[in-house]
Amino acid sequence: MKKMAILREDEVEAGTDYPVPVRATGVISSKLLSPPDYALWLCVSELEEGAQLTWSGPHSDQAVYVFSGALSVAGHDCPARGAVIIESDVETVITATTRSRIAHWGSWDPAAPVDRFRGAPASDGHRIHIIGPEGMMASGDPNDVGVRWFANASCETCRIALFEVTRNHQRAGRPHSHSADEIIFLIDGSIELGAYHLEPGTSLCIPGGVRYAEGSGPNGAVFINYRRESSDRTDFFKDKPPSTNQEMQAGADVRQTRNVTDVLVG
Repeated sequence: MKKMAILREDEVEAGTDYPVPVRATGVISSKLLSPPDYALWLCVSELEEGAQLTWSGPHSDQAVYVFSGALSVAGHDCPARGAVIIESDVETVITATTRSRIAHWGSWDPAAPVDRFRGAPASDGHRIHIIGPEGMMASGDPNDVGVRWFANASCETCRIALFEVTRNHQRAGRPHSHSADEIIFLIDGSIELGAYHLEPGTSLCIPGGVRYAEGSGPNGAVFINYRRESSDRTDFFKDKPPSTNQEMQAGADVRQTRNVTDVLVG
């Protein structure tokens, strides 16, 4: 039976070895915030100035988010609150230009998924996307629930989804499930999940098909969500049958920012 896993950063032992399949130097500390047998992984790390992450050989679509500090990749900078998307099998090096704190997501399976909605990504032309703090696009109401998108699973050469959700008020959880596996990482505010009160630094590893209802606490919540592919969502109601819809990352409320630098590698 599939179950959700909750991991709290302050309860996970830190190490100087990088716990995911990327070669790393200059690691001050790193924590794996996902179960070792889960399909996806998340590690949160502190890097010293000059630290490097190196990708070579087959690997999954991956995402790096910068909490503080700054990174440099292929001659371009990624500042705090920005992200880097490294598409599958791209060989590259990312350097921390100052002491930095990052989150890094990926999949243990190096093969790019054959997405249920969009099929397989193109086999060539893989690249790096460097996305600034405004995201590649925004949606929702910034005064209510706003979303900054770094990747929306619709790129021709990757299927990754990475987005930051900001809830500016307390909100009850709504029972639902997603078809795709996901990892949610709480960075501010709080989440109410049944009997659990979750504080910043908590990751939720939620397999596809698992039903849950995460509410936000009195001061709202800010969290980042990673999936390796697009998804559909099923909402559950007391007085009517469940409703399933494809989760589209576009709509009338989308504001295109295109705060993106694409780098073709090779």
